[in-house]
Order: sequence, then structure tokens, then C-alpha cells
Amino acid sequence: MPRQSLTCPVAHLELATGHEPPLSSSTSQRALPEEEAAVVRLGMVAPLDHPLSSEILQGIQQEVGSALCWSVVAGQPWQTAPGLSAVLGESLDLLILLDGAFHPTEYAALAAQYPTLTIGPHSHFRDNHVQLDAVAASELATRHLLEMGHQHIAFVGSCQHGLLALHQKGFLDAIGKTAAPLLLAGDGSEKSGHDAVLDLLARQIPFTALITSNARMASGARLALYRRGLQVPHDVSLLALEDTSSTPCMIPPLTTVHFPGEQLGQHIACALLLNQIQPPLPHVLLPALLLRESTTSPRTS
Repeated sequence: MPRQSLTCPVAHLELATGHEPPLSSSTSQRALPEEEAAVVRLGMVAPLDHPLSSEILQGIQQEVGSALCWSVVAGQPWQTAPGLSAVLGESLDLLILLDGAFHPTEYAALAAQYPTLTIGPHSHFRDNHVQLDAVAASELATRHLLEMGHQHIAFVGSCQHGLLALHQKGFLDAIGKTAAPLLLAGDGSEKSGHDAVLDLLARQIPFTALITSNARMASGARLALYRRGLQVPHDVSLLALEDTSSTPCMIPPLTTVHFPGEQLGQHIACALLLNQIQPPLPHVLLPALLLRESTTSPRTS
């Protein structure tokens, strides 16, 4: 494989703190000389349904180009470190572990074998961890609806990946005493979102906006509203705390909360190439709101 000149932002992983501006064409660049360029051996263990895995890989690929040699394993919480190692191989420059793809007790064994970076909503990984601020994501979504004038907001959380308590905290922190909170829990599936809406309607509980933990639950909720003759967003605003490739294609396109995985991937690549994948403290990746057509102000009558 021919060597090539690589360029990457000087900021390294600092974007993950939430204080650095997004990458742009004017971002300061540092070109790695050809003699420093080398093949980057990257492994990733991610849940099958994790929306950030492809974005992170795309960001890394943009910076590393053809010098990237990577393998991705669709991890499950029951998998053991020896089983994962057998698939990943003996030598990696970096192993990225997305929270929910492995059992926390297996982390020490994997970290002892590979240089490891964990990414996820939980902060129990002290070293080399990028925390996705799930509380901030839920709070951001709720404040958006409150600012639009909604007073009856329902939240349907997912019990998957330990997100329920974090999302509920952000929701309740934002609601405070300004509105009446409605909390429901599901299993993350389309059916659970569908059933939650039917339950609210059957109990005749008024709500003008609905937040779901993920896009699949939002899809199920949208179907239930449609079957009851309710329009999004005319009758009910709908918002998900997850952005996927399908959310812009929903009818109407779904407003979501998004973590900038591609930019994170760019910074991971640069930190790796410059041998600076050792941040002294956990970093926090803050979310952004992607406004589409599924949220609007509540009807006045």
C-alpha cells in the first residue's frame, strides 16, 4: 500500500468537550509528512443498531484515507473479551468500544490487550472515554418543545443500554414546574412506541407533544397517531433523541437530537495519528437539535 500525506485538525479530541467550534474549511490543519504516514489498524465493537458507528468510521476515513485498516464487530452485552479478541485479532492501534456492545466487566480485559477508547452515555469508564451527554440530549429536546408553547409533553423512554434514567432526568430537569410531565417506558421497539401512544389515548390523557428515546419508538408512535386520526405536527409534535439515516425520510421528517459522530471520528483519527489518544479526563460530547417538520407550536383551540 503506497504511503500518502495525511492532514488533520490540530485540535485533536478537544471537540468532545463541547467548547471547540465545528470543523470547517478554515480549520487550522497539520499535514503529516510522508515518513510519518502508516497503516492505522482500528477495531470497533458496536451494537447493531447504534446510529453513531457508521458516522464515526466515516469521520476517521476522511482523515486517514486509504491508510485505514479497520474491522467492526456487531457486539452484544453477553460477549466475552476472549471471544471479541478472537474476531478482532492480536494487534490494533485503537479499539473503539461503543457502550451497550459489551458487558462492563469485560472492559478491563479488553483494555489490557488493546489501546481502548469507550464512547457512550455512561461515565463509569474513567480512562479514555467520550461521554455522550444523554441528560443534555433529553433536556435540549424538552426545552425546545417548552419554548414552542407545549405544556402537556409525554416522554416514552427506552430501557435499553441504561438510558431510561438519564433521559428521564433531563426531561424532568427541563420540565421543572412549568408543565405536567408524563413518563412512560418501553423496550426501544416500534411496538413499544405504538403501544405507549395507544395507552395515553385510551386513558384520555391530554398531550400535545411526544418525545421518544429513539427513532424506532418515534416511528411506532407516529403510526399509532395516524391510526387514531391525529396528524403530526398539527395535533401532536413528535421528537426523537436519536438521529438515523431514516429520520429525514419519515412523514413528516422527524425532528431529532444528534451527536456529531462524524466530527468525533475526525478528531479520534487525528489524535490517533499524532499519538495523543490519552486525554487526562473523560470528555463530554454535547448534542445538537436537528429541526425538521415534526414539531410546531400547539394549537390554540
